[in-house]
Amino acid sequence: MKKVFLLFISVATLLGCSKNNDNPFENNENYCQLASIYQGDRASNYFQENLEYDNQGRLTSVRYKSSEVYNGDIDIAETNYKIQYSDVSITVEDDGEFSGKTIYYIEGGKIIRDTNLDSDQKVRSTTEYTYNSANQLIRTKTQAPRNVFQVSLEYKNGNLVSIKEEQTSSENQNGGWSSTSTIQYNQNEARSPYIEYVSGNGGDIFLQYAYSAAFYEQGLLGVKSKNKMISVINEDRLDEIVYGPKDKKGNITELAIKGDPDDEKKVLTYKCSN
Repeated sequence: MKKVFLLFISVATLLGCSKNNDNPFENNENYCQLASIYQGDRASNYFQENLEYDNQGRLTSVRYKSSEVYNGDIDIAETNYKIQYSDVSITVEDDGEFSGKTIYYIEGGKIIRDTNLDSDQKVRSTTEYTYNSANQLIRTKTQAPRNVFQVSLEYKNGNLVSIKEEQTSSENQNGGWSSTSTIQYNQNEARSPYIEYVSGNGGDIFLQYAYSAAFYEQGLLGVKSKNKMISVINEDRLDEIVYGPKDKKGNITELAIKGDPDDEKKVLTYKCSN
């Protein structure tokens, strides 16, 4: 299954909630947040994610579970992510196979860098985030002990249209790789929340983890694309996004990718104010 990874200011301001509007569910009858994603056959091959929020609308927990049949046995994996906020940073801790935590540092209402630590508090990698004058994320650069991973993003008409991912190795001059994705939009329709993450077509910036996608939705990774994503071209493969039905609030409840044989329909649920 495809699972393709931001000034001193109060957290309430960062997430778009004023002092007098700390609970979006009490003050906005149309307020909805993504609550779960499910993909699979509901028997032995599936993955699911459940997202939980506090009363300020901030993501506080992601519970991930997957099941896969391998050599006749069912392999089940579970990881829990806990998200904590301060005025200048966000800390994400997990209890998975490679348990540790990532600290995201905030400046000017955006994530400007992060530090990933292992369970012994040793640094695994650091990432710098760069924005342009239009408040759009244009580059991330991750440095690890043995390699450097860089993502370059380009925009047109208010939409992210190109993602170039590159990795170079400090140990092997020929051990690097690069990949470019081109994104197409319907200019007459508005973007759907979490579409980059749910569709699996936003590169490691927005798609590596559900909490990264939540940060993007909250504006912590700069300005979001404004129009409806319809397809992504990576190298010579075309992935068309097939939007399913919507609920009474206008939220998409099903989504699939035409062109990717490994990608099945995803079922989405939401937590709404009423």
